Amino acid sequence: MAQQRWSLDADELRSHGPEPLTTPFDKRFAVARALPRVYLPTVFRMIVAQFSVAFALLFLFFAGRLLHRSQALPSLIFGTALVAFLLGLAFYLFRVFKRYQQEQARVHYPMLAVIPSPSLLKYLLAPAIGVPAFLTLAFLAFVWCQTRSQASWVLAIVALYVYFYLGPKPVYFYEQYWLAHQSVTAQERDSSARIVRRPHMWLLIALAYVAAFVPGATSTALALVMVCAIVLGFLAYSIWQLRQHGNPLDLGNYFLKRGGHLCRAYLDYEDVLALQAPQTDAMGNHAWIPPQDQFARRATFYALLISLELFLLVALSFYCPWEGFAETATPDELASASVQHHWSVWPFVLAMRSNPPSVALIRWVIAACLFVFLPPVLLLALYLRCLVAIEPLRQTILYRERSIR
Repeated sequence: MAQQRWSLDADELRSHGPEPLTTPFDKRFAVARALPRVYLPTVFRMIVAQFSVAFALLFLFFAGRLLHRSQALPSLIFGTALVAFLLGLAFYLFRVFKRYQQEQARVHYPMLAVIPSPSLLKYLLAPAIGVPAFLTLAFLAFVWCQTRSQASWVLAIVALYVYFYLGPKPVYFYEQYWLAHQSVTAQERDSSARIVRRPHMWLLIALAYVAAFVPGATSTALALVMVCAIVLGFLAYSIWQLRQHGNPLDLGNYFLKRGGHLCRAYLDYEDVLALQAPQTDAMGNHAWIPPQDQFARRATFYALLISLELFLLVALSFYCPWEGFAETATPDELASASVQHHWSVWPFVLAMRSNPPSVALIRWVIAACLFVFLPPVLLLALYLRCLVAIEPLRQTILYRERSIR
C-alpha cells in the first residue's frame, strides 16, 4: 500500500505543522512559542497538566493529614458547606443585582448587552457540595494512601483500566482523520479494520508491575532505571524493526513528530486544522465530522495523561531517588521524617537535610528531567505501534498528493 522507503518530511501536507498561537490556549500561554513548531503547544500543555497534577496530589495529602489529625471531620464538612453556601449566595445576589442594573440601563440604551441570568446550580449548590466533597476525598485519600505500595497498586489498576477503555479513541480519531481524505478508495477504507487501535497494554502492564513492586522491594532509584530502560529499549527495538524505511534516528524523530501531530489534532482540530485539513475540497467545504466532539476528546486526552501521571508520581516518589538521601540521614532524622510527614513528601524533607548539597542538586535535576520527559516518551512507546499501523495509509496519501503536484 505504501512505498518501500517512507518519506520522513514533517511538513509535506497542508494539515501538518499547524500555525502557532491560533487557539485561545496558545494566546494565553505565549511562552509556548519557544517550543518547536510541531510540538506547539501540546508539550507545554502537557507540562502544565503534569505540574497541576503534582501540586494537586500534594495538596490533597496535606489537607487529608490535617483532617486526620483534627478528629473533627463532620464539623468541618458541615462548616465548610455552610460557608460555601453563604459565599455562593452572596455572589448569586450580586449577579442578580448587576443584571437588574443593566436591564434598567437598557431602557435608555437599547444596544447595551445584558449578562445572562445566574445559575442556582453554579452559585449555590456546586460550592455547597463541592467543597465538602473535596474534604471528604482528601481524608479518604490520606487514609487509603498510608503506604506507597497500596496506593501504587490501586492507581496502576486505574491506569490500566483507563488505557484499556479510552486508549483506542485517539487512534480511531487519527485513523478516521486520514480515511476521510478524498483520494482514499473504498477498498482502503475497508482494509482499515486491520489497523491496531489499542495502545501496547503488555508494555503498560510490565511498567506498572516494575513501578509498583520494585520501589518497595529494593529502591526507587532501581525502579527509575528499570522503567527508563524498558521504555527506551522498547522504542529502540520497535524503531530498529522499521529500518528498511529510513535511518533509525530519523525514524525516531519522525514518529515523535507524528505523535505530536496526533495530540495536536485530537485536542484542537476545530480550532487549528479544520480549515487546512486534507479533507477540505477546493471550495473550502469541510466534509468530515470527528467521531468525538472537542470537549469529549480533551476529556479523554487528560484522563489518559492524568491517570498515567498519578500512577508514576505515587509509585516513583515524584521521580526522586530518595533512598540516596536516606543513606546520609541519621536514624533520628529518618524517624522524624516518617512520623511528622507523609511518605509522599519524604524525598523533599530528606533532600533539605542532605549533605553535601551538590548531591541533592544532582538528584533534583534527575527528578526534574524525568518529570518533564518520561510521560511523553512513555506515551510515544505505548502508541508507537498504532502510529506505525496508520503510516502506510498516510504515505499512500502523500504519494498521491505529490503525484498531483
